[in-house]
Amino acid sequence: MIVISGCMRIDVSKAYDFRKCVKQLVSETLKEPGCAKYCVSADLEEESIFHFFEEWNNKEALDAHLLSPHMKEFQQKAGAAIQREGRKFRIYKVESAQAM
Repeated sequence: MIVISGCMRIDVSKAYDFRKCVKQLVSETLKEPGCAKYCVSADLEEESIFHFFEEWNNKEALDAHLLSPHMKEFQQKAGAAIQREGRKFRIYKVESAQAM
């Protein structure tokens, strides 16, 4: 399993449009083969930060997602709102996991 955790900072004046783009991205991504979880949430203390959490069955599924039409559309439409210096993501390869 591949897990991605991260956050991005956006220009708050473009938050409405960014949220619309994110909703579409999440909706389409959850339909992808190999996507076990994909969620985006707004930070409770800082309105310019959004948190991402993803679980993928394998690297191939993640790679396909990164090249998908809806990911490219998100990057084009939401790109103006994203502050590049506020973008931090980590990728983890998980050997095993269990529910608590």
